[in-house]
Formats: sequence, C-alpha cells, structure tokens
Amino acid sequence: MESSIFYLMAERMKRYFVEHYFVLILAFFLTIMILMPVILYPFISGESYQGINIAHFGTDAHFYLTRMKDAMDGHSSGNSVLREGKDQQDNFFTYNEQILAAPLRMLGIQNHINVVTVYHVYNFIGVFFLILLIYSLVFRISHEKLLAAVVAIFVVGGYHIVYNKRLFYSDFNMYGRTMFPYISSLAFFAYLNFLVAALQIKRWARAICAGLLFGFLFYVYFFAWTFVLALNGALFLLYFLKRDGERFSTIAIVSGIGLLVGLYNLFRMAIFFSSDAGAQASYFHWSLHSRAPIFSKIGAAALALWALFFYKRKQDPNGLLILGFIMAGWVALNQQIVTGQALQIGHYYWYFIVPISIIVGFYMLWRLFENEFLRKTACVVILLVVFFHSGVGQYRSLLETVDVKHYEQLYRPIINVLAADFDQKVILAADDPRAYLFTIYTSHDLFWHHAATQTNTSLSRFKDALFVYMYLNTKSRSDFSGYIHAFMTGGENGSFYKNIYMNIEGFKSGLDYYEYDRALTLNDPVLDEKRQNLIGELSREYNFIADQKDGIVNILKKYDVQYIAWDRNQYPEWDLSFLDEAKKIMVSSNIILYRLNFSSR
Repeated sequence: MESSIFYLMAERMKRYFVEHYFVLILAFFLTIMILMPVILYPFISGESYQGINIAHFGTDAHFYLTRMKDAMDGHSSGNSVLREGKDQQDNFFTYNEQILAAPLRMLGIQNHINVVTVYHVYNFIGVFFLILLIYSLVFRISHEKLLAAVVAIFVVGGYHIVYNKRLFYSDFNMYGRTMFPYISSLAFFAYLNFLVAALQIKRWARAICAGLLFGFLFYVYFFAWTFVLALNGALFLLYFLKRDGERFSTIAIVSGIGLLVGLYNLFRMAIFFSSDAGAQASYFHWSLHSRAPIFSKIGAAALALWALFFYKRKQDPNGLLILGFIMAGWVALNQQIVTGQALQIGHYYWYFIVPISIIVGFYMLWRLFENEFLRKTACVVILLVVFFHSGVGQYRSLLETVDVKHYEQLYRPIINVLAADFDQKVILAADDPRAYLFTIYTSHDLFWHHAATQTNTSLSRFKDALFVYMYLNTKSRSDFSGYIHAFMTGGENGSFYKNIYMNIEGFKSGLDYYEYDRALTLNDPVLDEKRQNLIGELSREYNFIADQKDGIVNILKKYDVQYIAWDRNQYPEWDLSFLDEAKKIMVSSNIILYRLNFSSR
C-alpha cells in the first residue's frame, strides 16, 4: 500500500516536471541568483571570513534571525532581545518562528545547527516554491504556461522595476530577506490558488481549504490577512452586484471559515491593543490616527488598464476577479477613512499591491494583444531583462555591504567565547546592529536593544538603559541634560543615545509616531516645552542614581548583566574604569569582552 502511494506521488512529480519544466528551470536559476550574495561572500572575503554570513537587507533580517534563535531555544516571541518578557504576548501576533523551529526541535538538532544556515535553507526552499505558487495562480487564471512563467519570474525578480521605476538596484532583492516577505507570500499565494480554484469550479474541498488558509494567515502576518479581508470584501460586493449567487456564496463560505479559524488571534489582538501595553505597541509600530485618503499611482494605472480591458474584453471570465484584486489594494490603503487608523501602509504596497498589480497587468495586456509573435518576443525580452536586472542588482547590493560584513567577522572570537558559556547570560553592548550578532549566534540576551521597543517593554526599562549608556559615555556622564540638549538641537550626533531618549520623548508626547516626527521637524514649541520638563525629570532621576556609590552598578545587577562587549572602534567615548569587577577575557581588533563578577560588593 505504502509503495503504491509513493509510486503515485513519484509519477505525479514526474508528470509535473515534464509539463512545467520551463518554469522549474527558471525558478531554480532565479532562486540561486537571489541567494548569490550569501553564496559569493565567503569567496570575496577570503581569509578574513569567519563564518558570519547574514543576508543583509537593512537590519530586519538580524531581527528575524534573533526571533528564530529564541524559538529554537524554546521561547515564544514575546521579547527576543531581552531576558525579561520572553514568554509574554508577541506584539506581532505571529507564530512563524515557532512553526519553522518545530521540525528542528522534534529532531533534537536545534542546538547543533546555526540559525543563519537554517534560514539560508528555508530561504532557498521558500523562494523557489513561491515562484511556483505565483506560476500556478497565473496559469490557473489564464491557462497560458508562457505567460504564467514570465509573470512569476517578473514578480519575484523584477518587482524593483515597478517599485523603483528603474533598472538595477543596490538594496538586494527583498525575497532573499529572512523571512518576510516570502513566508507571508507563500501563505498568501497558496490562499489565492485555492480561492481561484473554488471560484472556477465550486467544490466544497477547495472552498474549505481556501477558508483554512485564510484563517492561517491570521497567525502568519497582519498585513496578509487584512489584505485578504479587503480582497474578499471586494469580491463579495462585485459578485453580489452581478447576482452571481454561486461565487457570492463561495466567497461567503471561505470568509466565514477563515474568520472562524482566525477568531482566537483576532480576539487576543483586540484585547491587547485596547490595553495600555497595546497603546504603547501602537506607537512603536508607527500607527497613525488619520482619515486622510491615500492615492496609489500603480493602483490608478491598473484601474485605467482594467477600464480599457473591460471595454475590449467584456466577456473575459476573469474580469470581475481582476477588478477585485485591484479594488483590494485601494481598500487596504484607504481603510483608515473608515477606521481612522493606519499602520505602516507601505507593507501593503511592497508585498501585495505591487505583486498583484504585476499579475493583473500582465494578464490584461496578454489578452489585449493576441499576436503570438509579439507575445513570445515580449516574453523573451522580459525574461532577459529580469535576469540581467537581478544579476547586476544582487552583485551591486553585495558590494554595498561588503565592508559591513567584513567588520562583522571581527566579532567571531568574542562570539566563540560567549557561545562556550551554555548558561543563558545577559550582555551589555552598544545599541547598534552588531549587537544582534550575540542574539543570533549565542543563546544569551542583551541588556538593551532598540528591538525591545517592538515588544511589551515597560518605559522604566527604557530609562534604565538610557541612564546606563549615558553614564558609560564620558561626554554625558557629568552633564546628562546638557548632552541631551546638544544632540536634540544638532550640536551632537548622539548616536543610539539619542534614539533611546527620542523613544521616551516620542511616546510620552502623546502624539503618534509620525506626528512626533513632524513636530520635531517643525520645532514645535509645545513639544519643546514638554522636552524641557522631561529632560528635567530624567536628569533628576539620573543624578540621584549616578551620585550613589553603586547606582549604575545596581542597575547592571538588577538585570543580571554578566558580560560587557565594548567596541572601542565605534564607541571610544565609553569609560569602564568605574567597574572594578570587569575582567577582560577576550580582545579582537579593539573589540573587548569583559566578564563581570559582582560577588565582591
């Protein structure tokens, strides 16, 4: 029985490869191209390479790697950078890391495998299958293999051309980033495949699968399920107006199942964001209270093309479906007109509106221009452009980050010492991207990192971090208020000290994140008055602690800090002479690791 099942599976795979070999080959080479920066880097770095090879895309990848390392260590994602709050509510309400870590933990290999390597493998599998899912969706709609292959390759490899409106780039292909957007895109396009299949031929199994996938999105990515909610609503309205009872009922069934499955997480979100912790999370997630409409140029272009398409191809069976896709983008971008609150709307544009616009745009153009020679010529040209664009763009992006990656290698000796300490410890390091290396390559936590703003972290924790760092800094140790005034008025760069202070000031201002940023730019006198009061309040607290013999030391004890990693190249202003307990245990190119022993006090 088992052998016959495996035989049938093998036959299906063989048949799929024979029928769709073209897209499989294209997908493989594009996936390799997207991962090429991490493949090439060890060869470029030569003898300086120490095994630190993170796919850079800003520092978001470092944050996602840290969350995954915490999941591999058996924690939830409540707070991946600090010791406290690890098993509290994850402000993102996602479970991706727990799902991805589960197979490793079941096999018992989570402590024997590098989280960066794990994600490189996941990235390859994820990007490859994402291309196939997009291909499957377009083929399901159009029944055209060539069109489906070209669109799938263009969505993943050529989105920069639409988004940046130019060839080549120097910020990497976003689908090579750990782990968004490919994780959420996999679930999103899997849902679209089942939804379209259920709309084409009403079968309970397809509708149920689509509904379950919609519900699953509630636990994967906020912007994915809200975009699907907008899509389902648009299709629901369109099929209702057309009096297409069969498709109307299909959308209703799919949406009902999805909402039922997602209800648990939706209910928990509602409770959390109505609490004080939720209000803080809303600020640090860059939520904006506004009812101002948002215009989308790509959405307008897609809508104009649809008008021409509808005029020329009124009988096209996918006309309403295409319109629903376009409408979903407008609804997602402008839901704040009704709700009064917008949250990082760029995520809808980057990860959903641009890919969907490419898909529907190509489909409509294909239907409008029926000359086979023109179609095939255009497809060949597009494929060549996308691969050339991706190759040059990925190589340029790698060169942009080579120096940063070279510097990261200097941390390897420090990491090796920390990794050898299997008891989970707390490390005090500067609040910069390099601190992530400790949370990625070891099981230790940090005394502070700005990523904690994305978690349920008390404001008193922000203040303790500010006090410690300001005391370490010889420029600010004896002039707390003066140093803050200096960097807030442009007299000092301030580095991460400024960011910590601005997090406190911004939240306590009572403004939304973007409103606070605008008030800073305009030198708002009301904000300036609040600043004087806040600096005075913080200065009194700081001076009270700093004047005590062990004031700052007691804060370090409070958070059980046992290591200090001091990068003297980047932060020469630090002074650790007040810490008699600090023992130097490793030096790597002016990066020093200290072990703290407070037992003597």
